[in-house]
Amino acid sequence: MNQKRFLILLCIVIMLGGGWLIMDKSNALATSLEEIQEQAESSEDPLSAYRDALDDIRNQTDELQGQIDDKKDLISSLKSDIASIDLQLTEVNQKMVAAETAISELEVQIADCELKIAEAEERRDERQAYLESRLVNYYIYGDINLLDVIFQTSSFEDFITMVDMVETIMLNDKQLVTELLEEIETIKFYQAELEQEMEALTEVRNEYYDMASDLKRLEEEKIAAMDEANWTLAEYEAYEDSLSQTAEAITGTIRDLLATSDSTLSYGGSMIWPLPSVWDSSWITSPYGWREHPVYHTQRFHTGLDIAADGGTPIYAAADGKVILREYYGGYGNCIMIDHGDGVVSLYGHMSAYGGFNVGDYIFSGEVLGYVGTTGTSTGNHLHFEVRLNGEYADPWDYLQ
Repeated sequence: MNQKRFLILLCIVIMLGGGWLIMDKSNALATSLEEIQEQAESSEDPLSAYRDALDDIRNQTDELQGQIDDKKDLISSLKSDIASIDLQLTEVNQKMVAAETAISELEVQIADCELKIAEAEERRDERQAYLESRLVNYYIYGDINLLDVIFQTSSFEDFITMVDMVETIMLNDKQLVTELLEEIETIKFYQAELEQEMEALTEVRNEYYDMASDLKRLEEEKIAAMDEANWTLAEYEAYEDSLSQTAEAITGTIRDLLATSDSTLSYGGSMIWPLPSVWDSSWITSPYGWREHPVYHTQRFHTGLDIAADGGTPIYAAADGKVILREYYGGYGNCIMIDHGDGVVSLYGHMSAYGGFNVGDYIFSGEVLGYVGTTGTSTGNHLHFEVRLNGEYADPWDYLQ
């Protein structure tokens, strides 16, 4: 599959996957290196055509990088959501297990109540049988009635005693039956309370179960969304790599054309900030203009901007141009100067180390010239950024975007 067909397929796949690249379709297709070469070589000004193509690719890359950052933020947010759901699931599962344990304990207690009720009812039935048949098993054997008591006593006193004994036994049996009935009712009441408690716990357990199911479903949705975002991110990054490779090839072609042609440099009209965005204008320690020199403590005109940054921070070319100086340059220390055409020159001083460019090389905006340091006349790590117009110092703010 050639590069053009690959890019077309990639755009279609990304759109179907829910990730639209915010870029013009014709521009996306124009990233085919072969097509760019054909268009440039057939134009009246190949160098300008290559530069225009490179600008288009840079714009696409910037837009794509924004979408990559958005996807990374989304993935980070989804990871946080999943971690939070996992924590909630753990808590809900723990509560659900505790409820199930309590339900099991209540089931044991309810079963124990049922056993006690059965035993009490059996004792009640036995005692009730004694009463109904008027059998007394403690002192009297066989059937007994009032006539038997009369004929079996030798005196009235014995009769009274025997009757009292029978009544006492019967009253005791009745009392025992009553107590057994009360015991049964008490156990049943306690059992009913246990059953109500178990019913409430079962309802709570079921709510926890439903909650866990909802959380698992939500987690599955988040995981699916994260998988999709990771897939789309991989596609974006693959496309970014393709753009980067094409841009690198075009950059090399432009450098070759500049080195072999008599074309004069033409300043593009603006410069980018020469350091990473974290080291923005708020880090300027000395502006352009008159000041007290930090080393010599005399009033001297400061010819550029001093921008504080950590040692080793990359320094970017502020605009396209040609390296005209790369050396230790007096108080500037390790220094690079770039000719941008139309009399505009930028200077970068106090570097700790140089990048991969030498005098005579053509460099493009945003490429790494070197790294922040404190060489030369300097009191600490910073970049001295300077702009000159036709050999005269100029305020860098007039050129920066």
